[in-house]
Amino acid sequence: MDVSADFLKTAYYCVSAIGVAALGWSGWKQGIARQLMTLAAIACAYGAAYYGASSAAPVFAFLKYPPQIIKIIAGAAVGLATFLGVHGLRRWLFKRTADQPKVSVRLSYGMLGAILGVAFGTFMFLITTDLVRAIGTVAKAQMEDRAQEKQIPNAQAPPDPGPLVRNFAKLKDGLDEGASGKFLKRYEASSTTHVFATIAKIGIMASRPEAVDRFLLYPGVAKLAQHPKLVAVKNDPEVFKLLENHSFVKLLRHEKILALATDADFKAAMEKMEFEKALDYALEKPKPKASADPSELPREALVTPPPAGAP
Repeated sequence: MDVSADFLKTAYYCVSAIGVAALGWSGWKQGIARQLMTLAAIACAYGAAYYGASSAAPVFAFLKYPPQIIKIIAGAAVGLATFLGVHGLRRWLFKRTADQPKVSVRLSYGMLGAILGVAFGTFMFLITTDLVRAIGTVAKAQMEDRAQEKQIPNAQAPPDPGPLVRNFAKLKDGLDEGASGKFLKRYEASSTTHVFATIAKIGIMASRPEAVDRFLLYPGVAKLAQHPKLVAVKNDPEVFKLLENHSFVKLLRHEKILALATDADFKAAMEKMEFEKALDYALEKPKPKASADPSELPREALVTPPPAGAP
């Protein structure tokens, strides 16, 4: 079902406000101490996942995935275990707001917990909005590509984007409008994380074959594509069959994929690839070649040569 951008924007803000209010109410009930423990659990989980992934990776070696995938799995497992452990301690160490003996303590305890809950909810709202806008950017690019393809004469009409794609594009346009849109753009420009923007660029590039071609022509990517082990992987019939059958789990365990992931030269080439610059280059529209100005041509080029055999 297609709805207007204003309706989607209003609905999104209403749902977000309910979510932030729910976190504030939860903060009131839990109290400031338990809320701080929750934030500490999140921070500890992030640190444990980042620094403990390499140490925990050998435990998950039996999965037989590339080292990079094993490290991600190990980091997620360590982070989850740390979060559950620290988060579980709050029930033993601190009381809820309702369990506090004095009224004055209950009020301050609950009020501070509510403020912290609202602050955390606002932070989660900004992150979620960044993700929604990134998805909307990809959806809008797909719609623009479909519209351009329809204008090509004698070309097969592409399928229309589904309602989900159209509504995400409308929601993105709605969020970018007005005072709230200006605030979100300022927040995006000042934030230190560009993960969602990178994901959006990858999605747009994947939907445009000419952008993929430009990405592969970028010097660092082109050099990487000529790596002997990568060429061997691309020319392997077993790898092609696994890709064709969407057997991604078996593909990650293929011996040539594992050899490629553990190759030191290939990893060094990956680090020198300049992935962000390659993405920007791929999404740049090539500038049309300007026709030569006759005033800038040499005199000989402006003189029509005489026909052959003329005196």
